Formats: sequence, C-alpha cells, structure tokens
Amino acid sequence: MKITIITLLFVISGFVSANDCGAIISIESVKKLDSQLTLEALTKKYGAWCQGHGPVSWYKSNTEKEVWFYWQKPEIEAENEKDFGHYKLLVATQVNANTESPQEIIWPSKFVGKALQPILESEYK
Repeated sequence: MKITIITLLFVISGFVSANDCGAIISIESVKKLDSQLTLEALTKKYGAWCQGHGPVSWYKSNTEKEVWFYWQKPEIEAENEKDFGHYKLLVATQVNANTESPQEIIWPSKFVGKALQPILESEYK
C-alpha cells in the first residue's frame, strides 16, 4: 500500500506544477458541493489543485486556512495523469495553514463533526 501511494505521488508530480496550483477557494462553496465528486470535477470547478502528502489535493482558502480533499481508495490505480480525473473524493477538511491543529471535516455533510482518522483508516485498511 505504501509503495502504491509513493508511486502515485511521483506520477501526480507531473500532473500539477506547484506554481500553478492551489487557487483560493471558499470554504462555504466546498460545504455546498455534491456528495459524489471526482478530481476531474474538482479541477473544473476550482482549477488546478496542489498535491499533498498522500492521497490528498489541497487549495488555499485564505491567508490562514487551506482546504484538503482526501481521495477514496481507487479500484484501479492510475497509470497516467489522465486516470486521476476518475478518482473519487472521500472527504474535505479545513486546515490551519500555519499551525498544527486538528483538521475539521467540512464536506460531505455525512462526515461533518466526525473524526478524520477513523474515516481514513476505514478507507485505506
């Protein structure tokens, strides 16, 4: 599993350049997203995302916040950058960009108020 994610990150590094990613988005707009969303739909809505560590894409929200979108575990691993568009999103969190603080789930509504770690452990067991 770790090797798969590491391989995935190398492939993605060519997908989105760090200089062209992470547009500023509204936390309120994220809270209103459809419950089923793919990376392709996310990119169409907000533009290029930044690659986080592991299965996560992120955007800036304001000077002190970021929004992180965690991906669902894919049924079939991406073989090229076009395949990433089909990856489904699992959960979005609000993160303090300048401090280490707990992530608050903001999307989808079925996970709001729940702890992130058990959700991720369940998905990536």
